[in-house]
Amino acid sequence: MKTISLLGLGNIGKTFIKTKNINLKNVVVRNIKKNDIIFIKRLLIKKVLISKNIKYAKSKIYIETIGGEKVISIIKKIPNNMKIITANKNMLALYNDIRGISKKKKLFIEPSVGGGMPIINIVQKLKIKFEKIITIINGTTNYILTCIFKNINYKKTCELAIKKGLSEKNIDFDLKGTDIVYKLNILINIVYGLKIKNKEIFREILKIPKKTIIRLLKKNSFVIKYLAKIKKKKRIIAASIYPIIIKENSCYNIKYENNFIHMFSKKYGNIFLKAKGAGKFSTVSSILSDIENKNNVIFKKKKKNIIQIE
Repeated sequence: MKTISLLGLGNIGKTFIKTKNINLKNVVVRNIKKNDIIFIKRLLIKKVLISKNIKYAKSKIYIETIGGEKVISIIKKIPNNMKIITANKNMLALYNDIRGISKKKKLFIEPSVGGGMPIINIVQKLKIKFEKIITIINGTTNYILTCIFKNINYKKTCELAIKKGLSEKNIDFDLKGTDIVYKLNILINIVYGLKIKNKEIFREILKIPKKTIIRLLKKNSFVIKYLAKIKKKKRIIAASIYPIIIKENSCYNIKYENNFIHMFSKKYGNIFLKAKGAGKFSTVSSILSDIENKNNVIFKKKKKNIIQIE
């Protein structure tokens, strides 16, 4: 069994450690805390090194759960051709030379996009440039919208999302569509082989409707969803994020923290996936899947015409 180094010991890192049958060799953290040492000793029988320096982490597989763009400085110190699994969409969508990193290291990024949905693995294997992709790809906003349509007030809903580990304390990252922009950026690169700028993706901020509007929509069997869409036509890629009103019985009425992705291809048919899209368990599920995965990602630098969808 290949040795594993875990970078970060937050909610995702601790949940991963609780997984059975993993050969964890060491843990790298920004600051060593007494509670972290106690946590590791309680869960693991064998000795595991905990340190602040990546140079002591010599393993076959590195799992990055620290988060944030600045973690790239740690990633660079990992030996070339080593397997790195990350859920860090910020780093993948913001770092200018992520292509260079992906050529030197073996990057596996399933946990960064679809939560429990194996989107990256599927599109890599099929190698289909889908004409259209429609998706709910942010579990936090979907959870919030589901709850307010079940008469749970907005403040209580946000508290529940944070308590369940579906959201950070600053929920604007989700409500303003930033999380979705980063995910679409990554998805466009992997599916179409195109490098785009985050600002080229049109986004409409999700504004929570007033109670009177919610009552009126419910009365007529409608709900609101925060949708993302990618369309490809010849040399043009169009990407957008916006709230939309749909019927309650629509196949797109996915509830709570669940996500879906609907990928359309005239030649090969359509693919519809659904799974939990937020929370530590869905992320760890994707990490475990990538441990067995052999198809690493290499980001592209090719650019084409990008337009903002209506």
